Amino acid sequence: MGQEHRHRKDEAQSLSSPQKAIGTNSARGVPIVFRNVTKRFGSFTALDGFSMAIEEGEFLTILGESGSGKSTILNALAGFIPIDDGEISINGKAVHTLPPEQRGVGMVFQNYSLFPHMDVADNVAFPLRMRGVPKQEARKRGEEALGIVRLSGLGHRFPRELSGGQQQRVAVARAISFHPRVLLMDEPLGALDLKLREALQFEIKQIQRSLGCTVVYVTHDQREAMAMSDRIMVLRSGRIEQLGSSADLYDRPRTKFVADFIGQTNIVPAVRSGRQVVLDHLGLTITPPAIPEGVAPLFLNLRPEKLMAKRADGQEVEFPAQVQETVFLGDMISVSAVTPSGISIYFRQPRQAGFSLNPGDAIWLSFDPSDAVLVVDGSP
Repeated sequence: MGQEHRHRKDEAQSLSSPQKAIGTNSARGVPIVFRNVTKRFGSFTALDGFSMAIEEGEFLTILGESGSGKSTILNALAGFIPIDDGEISINGKAVHTLPPEQRGVGMVFQNYSLFPHMDVADNVAFPLRMRGVPKQEARKRGEEALGIVRLSGLGHRFPRELSGGQQQRVAVARAISFHPRVLLMDEPLGALDLKLREALQFEIKQIQRSLGCTVVYVTHDQREAMAMSDRIMVLRSGRIEQLGSSADLYDRPRTKFVADFIGQTNIVPAVRSGRQVVLDHLGLTITPPAIPEGVAPLFLNLRPEKLMAKRADGQEVEFPAQVQETVFLGDMISVSAVTPSGISIYFRQPRQAGFSLNPGDAIWLSFDPSDAVLVVDGSP
């Protein structure tokens, strides 16, 4: 049996085997507070007076573009970088002056950071040994952690003998072996293929619920964030652009940046006209449920699933378009089209008998005005 085949077989068996319950020493999550935290790297200010509160036992995901400050927040919380000003507290205790090993925080890195010269059992037990736990007790608690991530019986192997998914779960086991009340995860699934990444999303969420610990998770993947999080914090240039549940950010974005950043959408310039808005690029005037106050430029945020296609005009809120490309997605067809004004529009069409769309087709697109979400520019 080849090594790659063995890795895949082990992965399938471990993902389908029962998960061992956490013992009576399970950690409970604690609150985390950032107060006016500033961090500079030379002339660049990564965080400028950053403040927020993370609830005990919460799964918070930090989402943002490269350079937005995601890893800076995580590393400052872990103690890997000092802050220039402000305070960070865990469970009501200021920790920003403490070294990492005194913060009681578990950390999972994107590149696993396993020790290649140690077997799995010693890797997992390492944080316990560093905390003065006797060798036998450390091995016992390490085996318990391996059971939680469904890797029981693999303690004798070395990291090089494991698949990428198994190595990542060893990294999780090592981080939770000492029952931390706070678990930090820095893009832990970024190096894995899509199917395994989706499977491990459920694994991590189940582990977090079993432990009850507070999780701060960093990722570039919006779908991953929406699938796993209690709340998502969207960062932009070191500031919170919006903080809320997955549904809040997807259905009720407050700014153009958040609307465009979370999932696929259509952004169309809009102009106020009393209680209505004019959409010149679509040739429409609509009455939306709400119009943001202020003088900032307005945009219509319209998700692809809110649009419906047909062959002929006949509805009040419809506009013409021409199909450009179609992509088969199984139960749905993803379509890109262009309006006469040159605006690109994306929508998803359920597969229907007798109704197919092809490049070049002339269509009419309609939507319910109650689905119209207006957002402001939100420029920093």
